Amino acid sequence: MNSLPDTDSITALADFWQTHDLTDFEGALAEGTEPVSRRAERFSVINQAHEADS
Repeated sequence: MNSLPDTDSITALADFWQTHDLTDFEGALAEGTEPVSRRAERFSVINQAHEADS
C-alpha cells in the first residue's frame, strides 16, 4: 500500500490525488478538528465594468 504524502505543497497533493483513490487510505485518515484555513482580513477589489467580462 502506498503512503500518504507528507507535504504542504498544493501542487504535489493535487498530483498525488489525481492518481490515487481516497478509499485506499481510509485506515490512515483521522477526522480533523481544526479549521483547514482561516480567513484573513477583509479586502476590497474595485474593478471597472468591462473587467467583469474578462
